[in-house]
Amino acid sequence: MELFKVIKTRRSIRAYIKRAVPVSKIKKIIEAGLLAPSSKNSQPWNFIVIENKKVIEQLAELLINSLNTEAEPSDPTTGKIKKGYKSSIKASGGIIKESPIIIVIENTCPFSGGRRKVRLSKFSNAINGHDSEFVSLGAAIQNMSLAAHDLGLSSVIICDAIAEEEKIKKLLKLKGDLVAILPIGYPAYKAKPKTVNSSGKVRFIK
Repeated sequence: MELFKVIKTRRSIRAYIKRAVPVSKIKKIIEAGLLAPSSKNSQPWNFIVIENKKVIEQLAELLINSLNTEAEPSDPTTGKIKKGYKSSIKASGGIIKESPIIIVIENTCPFSGGRRKVRLSKFSNAINGHDSEFVSLGAAIQNMSLAAHDLGLSSVIICDAIAEEEKIKKLLKLKGDLVAILPIGYPAYKAKPKTVNSSGKVRFIK
């Protein structure tokens, strides 16, 4: 598929049919992640590919039974939870539970494993370092999402798994920060074309 068409038609899909994903396709998706650009070529990622249904269900149950509401949909400018929304954590657990395969993304670089310390740090280089790692990790996740779509698969980026980060880290023996979880499978439905709001979001300086 042409690159721009892949970018334009990729959508977040939250349900998958019960069909095994070939290992060959997963390897290509992982390769796309490994080839992502990263700050100072730091390659701050570790990808844990989970096909074991029991482990997937254990991870999913941590979110389904979560009592942490901090990851509920909120206005990023005020931090207030939006009216009419329910916690997305349990819904994310449900998506993961029915996924044939998931990829867990871990930050392994110097400023990982210390999210709380970074938040409290007085040193701007720590904050800048942490931010650059996450920009790089985002590029890797985007590459994998696009590669999955190009291969006829679908995915959705789940970040609110961080609500149960410590339990997930213990389950999977992660040493660094949990960044996101990427469920992958063959789509159970066709998503509508994406509506893009470009008003006030693009500015040219000539």
